Order: sequence, then C-alpha cells, then structure tokens
Amino acid sequence: MRIRILLEGAADEELVRRAMYAADLNVVDEIEPGDDHPYEVVFAAPGDEAVAHYVEDDFLGYRYVVVASGDEGVAEEVAGELRGALPHVSRDEVLRRAREARDGPAHAAALYQAAIVAPEVADAELLPLFERAFASGDPGLREAAILAAGYAEWKELAAPLRRLAASDPEPELRAQAAAMQEGLERVWSGRAP
Repeated sequence: MRIRILLEGAADEELVRRAMYAADLNVVDEIEPGDDHPYEVVFAAPGDEAVAHYVEDDFLGYRYVVVASGDEGVAEEVAGELRGALPHVSRDEVLRRAREARDGPAHAAALYQAAIVAPEVADAELLPLFERAFASGDPGLREAAILAAGYAEWKELAAPLRRLAASDPEPELRAQAAAMQEGLERVWSGRAP
C-alpha cells in the first residue's frame, strides 16, 4: 500500500527528518535530483516493514512524503504518525481548494495537489477534477492533467488520455498524452521500471 502526504508550510526537510526519526524510520538513501526524478530522502523502519520517502518535487512544485508497506495497517499507522507530526494538506482541503479555484493556474495547482493525495484506487470525489481538466478548453490545464495522471496512476484516466492523444488540437499535447498513456499501460501491466 502507498499513501502520499502533501506537506505544507514549515514542513521542510529538517522537520520531516525529525518526524521520521520519531516514527522509528531511519535514512537509508538520499537521491539527488535529475532531469527525470526529484530529490528524495528514503527512510526505512527496522526490518523494512515500511519505507517512507521525503520528496521535493520540482515537476509539480510541492513537497510530500510517500509511505509504503506491504501491510496496509502498517502503512496507515506510519502515515498517521507522520500526519500528526507534520503540517500537511488533507484530501478534504484539496477538494475545497479545487472548488474555490477561479483561474487556470489555481485549477492546475488543485489538480497537482489532488494527484499527490490520490489514493491507489480512484477516488470518486477527486476523479472529476481530472476529468474536467482533460476536457478543458485551456491547453495549460490539459497539460497539467496529463502530468497529474502520471502521479495518480488510475486506470480510469486511460480513456481521457486516449482521447487527448487522438484528438487534442495541440500536437505537443497529443504526443504528451500518448507518452503518458504508454507509460501508465506499463505501470498497470506490471512492466514499469
């Protein structure tokens, strides 16, 4: 199970490290940023029962924590401890921000936040944010939807991606949608690197 926690405000790397140590998670790796990946610090629980990644994602412009464990209860417990220790944005707050968004950049920001907090299974309240963005007349918002789809990884986004890949008026967006669809197909089939 994977759970992402969108960090807010003062939740910088130092505060995250303190919260991780308090949750009995220790640094096992530090990944410098590159052209295709963000800066990450990887933490693990004793016995690798759970891992957590602190991510500074310059692609989306946000910092977040990813908690993963083969045991759903362990993932929920670790995520709960970290949520209690770190300023973060809840799913409900993301939905509120999306409802209040009045322009393209605010809609894109809400979409990126939704992609970060997206659970592994499509969320009935978050999914329409993606669908509206895919159908938007604003090419910037359609482009944001393509990028956000790669974070959510929901199979329910396959049809909108296919539509954009086949018929978006912008050739660059058609190419981006096709590439994202292809990448997600690999993820869904278990062939992703």
